Amino acid sequence: MKKGRNAWMNLAAMLLAAMLVVNCGGGGGEGTTSPAAGSGGSGGSGGTGGTGGTGGTTHKIGGTVSGLAAGQSVVLQNNGGDDLTRDTNGAFTFATALADGEGYSVTVKTQPNGQTCTVNNGSGTVSGSDVSDVAVVCSDIGSFDVSFGTNGVVTYDGGPIDSGEAITTDSKGRILVAGQSNNGSDTDVLLLRYNTDGTLDTTFGTNGVVTYDGGNGSDHGDAITIDPKGNILVAGYQQQGTSKYSLLVLRYDTTGSPDTTFSSDGVVTYGGTPSCFGRSVITDIHGQVFVAGSRNGVVSNDILLLKYKSDGTLDTTFGTSGVVTYDGGSGDDEAYSITMDSQGRILVGGKTYNGSNYDVAVLRYSAAGSLDTTFGAAGYDSGDMDYGYSITTDSQGRILVGGYSKNGSKNDMTVLRYNADGTLDTGFGSSGVVTYDGSFDDRVYSITTDSQDRILIAGRTYNGNDYDVAVLRLVP
Repeated sequence: MKKGRNAWMNLAAMLLAAMLVVNCGGGGGEGTTSPAAGSGGSGGSGGTGGTGGTGGTTHKIGGTVSGLAAGQSVVLQNNGGDDLTRDTNGAFTFATALADGEGYSVTVKTQPNGQTCTVNNGSGTVSGSDVSDVAVVCSDIGSFDVSFGTNGVVTYDGGPIDSGEAITTDSKGRILVAGQSNNGSDTDVLLLRYNTDGTLDTTFGTNGVVTYDGGNGSDHGDAITIDPKGNILVAGYQQQGTSKYSLLVLRYDTTGSPDTTFSSDGVVTYGGTPSCFGRSVITDIHGQVFVAGSRNGVVSNDILLLKYKSDGTLDTTFGTSGVVTYDGGSGDDEAYSITMDSQGRILVGGKTYNGSNYDVAVLRYSAAGSLDTTFGAAGYDSGDMDYGYSITTDSQGRILVGGYSKNGSKNDMTVLRYNADGTLDTGFGSSGVVTYDGSFDDRVYSITTDSQDRILIAGRTYNGNDYDVAVLRLVP
């Protein structure tokens, strides 16, 4: 009896529990949980179900590391956290998974010693599967970026002789190169726009190419910059007769069409008698335009600086009626490049005659056009002919100069990096100097940096028959 009574009591308890489930709804299952999201149970009939996450599955974020030197490590982050340290090349995966619809952004938190690692395909939105195509590429400082073009090099062949004289990037990371191209009888200004992987941007001009023909002989584009509105400015010179040249400034909109709000047709010239040459151009935050170059003097050439208002007229508050000149006193002095540092001071790169040959010259001016006497004697003398054709600063205020140096019977591309006080940065390349010897004659005509401080240079290289445009990228 006692055993039977207990069985009946157990059966009654089970029936009571079943009735409670039917009336009140199930407590809900645990669901599948993760650091990002969980899924509540379905609950009984009429029940609300358990408290779960947002629902759905989660996916891993990862990719590969390549080029990391032996004995070095790199620290990666996703969305500003979830630190991941890698000391070998190969696949990696972050610890924290993400749900569908969540964004990811992989960045480098700590760089390896002597190398710079960059991230490709590093950001996006999770969509139904693991992310495994993030590519972290590490390269030695000063080496070529193999992810750009062919081993870091892109060339353009538009005619018998093509030359890239200047380079910059726009707000979308696209690369703009200015120079000249031979049209069969003389030269025209050449403007190219490349995508970030080194392919021509076919939405710009005609399949990525814009040319300008002034109609009076050869026209040259020696410099390029982007103003605060995204307009493209090209500076150079155009022929005005047999042996006379005028400084030339062109302004284009983002599609490659002339900007008619600059002068009346997007074209401004200066000089002609004596001849004047525009070698570099920049703008300030107000869209005012600064041009550096040279003016033929009675005995020798002098450095020339001009300042234009945003409408293309000279700013008479700068120097003398918008004009500044510099004569070093020993021979020809010419400015080939101009930039502005974070304090609004004007930096000019070029050449100066030392009595026997040319040296790279680096000058600094105040915003009003006066020489800055607090700046050290920056320059470079390899012992032979040296030219500084382009100058810029990086995010750390270091000064970069690109040009070329004579090496026996040929010329090599040269990149110099200076500290803010005008001394060479001995941690860059070989005691502050990087050279490139492609063949017989290689020259840098322009230098800039991208958002990751990688160094982009444009110039020319000899291919055995004629000259081609050369675009190279160096790791900072």
